[in-house]
Amino acid sequence: IAVGVIREPEFAESILEEEKVDFLALGRALLADPDWSNKAVQGRLKDIRKCISCNFCARHIELHTPIRCAINPAVGREHEFAETRLKPASTKKKVMIVGGGPAGMEAARIAALRGFDVSLYEKGQSLGGQLKLAAVPPNKEKLHWLREYLINQVEQARVKIHLGTEVNVQMVKSEKTDVLIVATGVKPVIPQIPGVNNENVMTAQDALAGKTDIREKKVAVLGQWSTGAQTADFLASRGNKVVIIARSAARYLARGAQPVNITELVVKLTRNPNITILNECHVKEITNSGVIFLDKRGEEKFVSVNKVILARGVTPLRELAEKLRGQIPEIYIVGDAVKPRDIASAIYEGALIARKL
Repeated sequence: IAVGVIREPEFAESILEEEKVDFLALGRALLADPDWSNKAVQGRLKDIRKCISCNFCARHIELHTPIRCAINPAVGREHEFAETRLKPASTKKKVMIVGGGPAGMEAARIAALRGFDVSLYEKGQSLGGQLKLAAVPPNKEKLHWLREYLINQVEQARVKIHLGTEVNVQMVKSEKTDVLIVATGVKPVIPQIPGVNNENVMTAQDALAGKTDIREKKVAVLGQWSTGAQTADFLASRGNKVVIIARSAARYLARGAQPVNITELVVKLTRNPNITILNECHVKEITNSGVIFLDKRGEEKFVSVNKVILARGVTPLRELAEKLRGQIPEIYIVGDAVKPRDIASAIYEGALIARKL
């Protein structure tokens, strides 16, 4: 019997066909999707919610708390969340969801399955939200599976999808919607540093999105928590020499990433000869040729770089909901628009709100 990171039916079938084993066993894959085997037999491969190996489930086991799955909110809540127990809409409401990330897509999927008239608006040219960026750093490729699954599900549920559409107050009012779900996510924090608007400066989000192809350059990343650490790892993998300039102490490197990823990421960053980490530093100015900062001793230093990447955190983007308070019958905020957190929180809140409508 073979077990361990078997996610795709095609791969599982190949192991059996090659007679390497007699049986296959699935563990975390069945938490992510209990119907994995049935869907495989039926040829519904796109309907399988593939485990992304984040170990969110294992973390709960370690903490002796009820089992949970980051991408399947029904785990441990089967009585309330099983899709076979979804209650059909008693009143057919018009539901408008703004934001096509995991929270918005999960809310759209569940609301549509219940029979509501659902429209999903995304200002970008494709769905996915932060999943598109989160899947870019090395070893994060499995997040593409979650994005593809959610996109396929909202399309199957016949959600009306509007891409390249930035929603404003007037648009919401003109749609005469009954329910507004704001899943607009976050925006990067832009620190008040002299030179922050220079042409050689960009956010980590823009760097991961590939708005500028940065290769074989000298790059400074301002910030070392999860976004900064993973962006530095990504940039180093593209042949760049990277210096991380962080305000926090060394123990905060990669803080905020999933526990299963932190140790590996810290080891990669600290052992990579093309990455230098400077802790407890205060950036004074960004120039066209580099960064001026005070080190932990208070001594002024200068590092010469071609690009400066901002990774100083994010802040919720929920102005639309605040402007429409009292003007729409029902308004809900879900996901990172409430507070920047993780995929598990985003999907859970999208699933919960759609069940409560």
